[in-house]
Amino acid sequence: MRSGNFKVNYVGDEVLFEGPFVRFWLAVGAILLVILPMITSSSVILVANLICIYVIGAVGLNLLTGFTGQISLGHAGIMGVGGFTCAILVYKLGLPYLLALPASGLMAAAVGILVGVPSLRIKGLYLCIATLAAQVILYHLFGHWKALTYTYTYEVNVGNFIDLTLFGLNLSWPDLTSLVFTEKVSAGISIERLSVLGMNLGTEKRFYYLVIILTVGLVFFARNVVRTRVGRAFVAIRDRDLAAEIIGINLFRYKLTAFAVSSFYAGVAGALMFGLYKNVSDQYFTLSLSIAYVAMIIVGGLGSILGSIFGAVFITLIPQVLQAATASLQPVVPKLTSYLEFAKEIIFGILIVVFLIFEPHGLNAVWGRIKASFNLWPFSY
Repeated sequence: MRSGNFKVNYVGDEVLFEGPFVRFWLAVGAILLVILPMITSSSVILVANLICIYVIGAVGLNLLTGFTGQISLGHAGIMGVGGFTCAILVYKLGLPYLLALPASGLMAAAVGILVGVPSLRIKGLYLCIATLAAQVILYHLFGHWKALTYTYTYEVNVGNFIDLTLFGLNLSWPDLTSLVFTEKVSAGISIERLSVLGMNLGTEKRFYYLVIILTVGLVFFARNVVRTRVGRAFVAIRDRDLAAEIIGINLFRYKLTAFAVSSFYAGVAGALMFGLYKNVSDQYFTLSLSIAYVAMIIVGGLGSILGSIFGAVFITLIPQVLQAATASLQPVVPKLTSYLEFAKEIIFGILIVVFLIFEPHGLNAVWGRIKASFNLWPFSY
């Protein structure tokens, strides 16, 4: 009888999918992900797209905070860099969306390296304040750098027409001296159509397959990064950066690498958000989104890729559940639903606080205990 999951060699320790049981359920999950747009409505697929985008961003932040120990409150700002870069490349420069996606991630990585420079001298709450300053600066740029982050359209109107009678015919043509040029400025950048390889991604269901492919690929990449020399260096810096430097780990290189990789993930998430909504605005990348990302990795579990997924799903679905509960109670208790609508954010915060009090190690620890109880049954105590 199997009573545990033990490794006897390095090859077994490096196996990503352990045993036929895990592979079977992974295959079932993959099939469900493929057929999900065929069996659900567009509103459900919209939520699924948001979950995937948040998963990418949460995995990136967990690589920085959970694995490297560098806390950041500027994740939404870096995400905005990716979103606006993608919008500029697609809308203003005409670059294909598939090429704009990695370019947006690289631009966000470059900005992330600049944001991470203070981490070489400060850490803890001081680094938190520095990244908070970066969030404020980037949010201000998104809203006020109108030459790059706003949409300009022009209309030409004719004020007067010249009337003339010639050979009994009434002729008129516009008076060119009365032309009026009207400039319209719209906050953010919007597009009407988005296509990939000639396929229109105008609906949530079509966009879903692009998002799910990128999400799975980036999650597996992150899962393998933490098992490499770079990932072990990240963990060593998190546990004790002075000891890591003594044993030969280059803090300058690996801290900036962590910021670059994390920012690349955030940039791709921002570019995908632009593709999902077909527009991008500074209101998408506020400080509250940065705090939500921190809540995702704490609720899911710091230092865990799977925990990032759990946290993103939890933080995304709880408001949806509260909204559904509000709608269902509307016919029964109209006044109660109005109060509940007002208090949704408060209830959301209370749920997170209560969860952290009773499960400080996150949902990943809960999942670990569930797996252990199955592996060690009937001695699961």
